[in-house]
Amino acid sequence: MKKHYLFLFLTRLLIAISSCYGQNISTINNLEDKLRKEKIIDTSTVNILNDLAWEYNKTNFSLAIEYASRAIKISDSLSFYKGKTTGLNRLGAIYIYQKEFKKSEKIYLEVLEREKRINNQYGIGRAQNQLGEIYKNIGNLNLALDYTKKSFKNFKELKKENIVALVSSNLGFIYSELGLYELSAKSYHLSLDIRKQLKNNKGLAFTLLGLSTLYIKLEDYNKSIEHLNESERIFLTYNDKYELVKVYNNFGICFYELEKFNRSLFYYEKAQKLKKELGIESKDTRILNNIGALYHQKGNLDLALLYYQKSNLVKANIQTTLSTTMNMADIYYLKSNYLQSVKFYNKALEISKKSGYVISQLKILNDLSLCHTSLKEYKTALNYSNKYIILKNKIEKQYKEAVQTNARYKEIKNTQEITKINLEKFKADNQRKKTVIISLAIGLLLVMILSYLALRNRSQKEKIKLRDNQIKIKQQEIDSFLKSQEINAINNMLDLQEKERKRISEDLHDRIGSILSTVKMYFKSVEESVENLKKENITQYQKANELLDDACSEVRKISHDLGSGLLTKFGLVTALENLKDTLEKSKQISVVLITYGVDNRLGNDIELGVYRIVQELVSNVLKHAKAKEITIQLIKDKGILNIIIEDDGVGFNLSKEEDTGIGIINVKSRVDALNGNFLIDSTINIGTMISIDIPLS
Repeated sequence: MKKHYLFLFLTRLLIAISSCYGQNISTINNLEDKLRKEKIIDTSTVNILNDLAWEYNKTNFSLAIEYASRAIKISDSLSFYKGKTTGLNRLGAIYIYQKEFKKSEKIYLEVLEREKRINNQYGIGRAQNQLGEIYKNIGNLNLALDYTKKSFKNFKELKKENIVALVSSNLGFIYSELGLYELSAKSYHLSLDIRKQLKNNKGLAFTLLGLSTLYIKLEDYNKSIEHLNESERIFLTYNDKYELVKVYNNFGICFYELEKFNRSLFYYEKAQKLKKELGIESKDTRILNNIGALYHQKGNLDLALLYYQKSNLVKANIQTTLSTTMNMADIYYLKSNYLQSVKFYNKALEISKKSGYVISQLKILNDLSLCHTSLKEYKTALNYSNKYIILKNKIEKQYKEAVQTNARYKEIKNTQEITKINLEKFKADNQRKKTVIISLAIGLLLVMILSYLALRNRSQKEKIKLRDNQIKIKQQEIDSFLKSQEINAINNMLDLQEKERKRISEDLHDRIGSILSTVKMYFKSVEESVENLKKENITQYQKANELLDDACSEVRKISHDLGSGLLTKFGLVTALENLKDTLEKSKQISVVLITYGVDNRLGNDIELGVYRIVQELVSNVLKHAKAKEITIQLIKDKGILNIIIEDDGVGFNLSKEEDTGIGIINVKSRVDALNGNFLIDSTINIGTMISIDIPLS
């Protein structure tokens, strides 16, 4: 029964993830479709670009940056103040996700000034919160606290409860980094209460993640895991891989501290895999540092040092850089390389002083005292020991004045305990863990063998796939050649057809028309003596004269139709208006004709070609579409004539060859003859839309 419930839970979770991901893809597709249909670049274009940048900001950084940058550039050209500010906001947020904090700092300082200029309190609060986030990651906690508190006050006054919860959660993190745990817990719980009340599940997940970090600092790892489980469940339903990296990293820390090293490594590797998928593997080195700490704890100092060095090679935020530097110093101390240990402890001390991490300074001063003692530099060792005592007393005084809580006192005691390194413990642990290391080595060898076999199998498949692709390409070349021959034949046929129509038109006009005119002249000369004729003969004469008039009119009409007389004389727009009137007189279909920019003549060849294309497409609609309305659009813009024919008929299946008749082939051939582009879109029971672009140059 338990398995059944587990299966149902996992099924629903997968459906929720798929639904959320599908909605995101659907939103992106709709926005990109709107962008493609934008004929005029205006403020609407800027808004679409900014929305696309937001949708891509956690999944495709390069595309997100491209869309935001385009929005900013177009806003500048249109003097669209709001559009540029939004674009800068998008760009700044993307750089925060990419850990490019210097770039994002510069952008958000500009955004803050722009929002102040127009007194947009909401925008001011948003920029202040983002600057708080940036300075938190850079390590300037005091500046981070200042900006975040201002943002909190702003949104509190605006009564934006949802954002108050967000900023309160950010305050919780900063307070915890400063060691103000009571204020941190208070801020987190305020955020939690608001988000529960608003039923903001994703926001709830962020606050739970923050609380898990606080409990890690308070060394309540089981409580932290409890919050992480709930946070992971929510982020999975939103498929938020970026935040799941943080969740799995915190899981790794908790299980590491609980000495469940295999589980810790499992979660670190999960976090590393997601970072690789997101393309931010080189942007955040915390996990490399934590894996190093894992091997450090296991007593594998060389492997631990290797991971610390990898972490140190990449530019990281101030907390990770400080942690990695201190860990490397610890390793060199344990390896009795005291000079190297002193070098890295001094570097860590400099970082901690700049960033205000006083707890870290305390440990470093004590460790420097131990290092110099081992180097028999007792005077220097005593100097660092005195500095340690002075700083320790100062911290104890500040903590007791700020918050008189057991949690704070416990943190001070733990800081003192951290400064004592037990070398004996590491030696004892090494012997106990040799078996684990050998097992890991064997496991690694097996993984390498399996990987080799998998790669070999993949290589064989790639070769087969390459061969199949080559065969397909050859077949496509043959098909392309045959299609080219077919198009040439159709084009020749259409040219001959046009010439024949012209010849018949000229013959009707010049030969038969002139004969009929001569006959008419003879009849005119007879009119003078018509009174001398008998009554019945007069009637016959008048009837013959009427038939002759009809014949002349009909020959003239046929000649004009064949030779596109109206088109030649008055141009394309007039000819199409005449076509529209003719169709509507039949009362079979309603016709909407829209023209824009077609004020001048386009040249006989283009006008005739376009007219024949429209005739053919309209004929297809009348024959097959069962449509009630047809729309004909002609838009001339920037040297391109765009023709759109749209109907509300039955549509057809584009994937079936039998649904594409000779009419469409003729149209494609005419479009190719004019060096144009042809696009067709049809949906069953909705209608068909055909778009054609003809270059006019």
